Amino acid sequence: MNYSGADALLSVEGLERYQRGILPSRSSIQRASYDLNDFGQDLIPFEMKECHLGECYSFEYEKIIRFLLKTFQLYEIIAQGESVELYFTLDGAKLCKGIQHLTAGVKITDARAVDPKDGTALCSEGVFGRIFKSSKPQLLLCYEVFAWHRL
Repeated sequence: MNYSGADALLSVEGLERYQRGILPSRSSIQRASYDLNDFGQDLIPFEMKECHLGECYSFEYEKIIRFLLKTFQLYEIIAQGESVELYFTLDGAKLCKGIQHLTAGVKITDARAVDPKDGTALCSEGVFGRIFKSSKPQLLLCYEVFAWHRL
């Protein structure tokens, strides 16, 4: 959602100028956005660029992978010369005429991954494949058929 979307939601509250509602003000959202941007830049630097397709962001993928491996306690496994299992995904969609998006992602699918929140195993083996913990009510099932093994 962009700031125009936030403004539309804020208008639903029907507040007078300087009144406070349930939702944060646009300036509060912008401050949090700048703080999050600065935090992200410190952790994994990224750069916005203009290209012939429009606005795009570039990342240092090696730093991202190292960060993820350390976060899920898989980095030590690689340091010992073993392999870990990851999914690399790409997704794109044409949103409307002339506007589309392309996203890339990395999913941690190794059975030895540790949940950074509580230090427990991130997944368990089940009858239907590997079952991963999720903050959402449904379970995430990852079948090894679709995995890129030993990357």
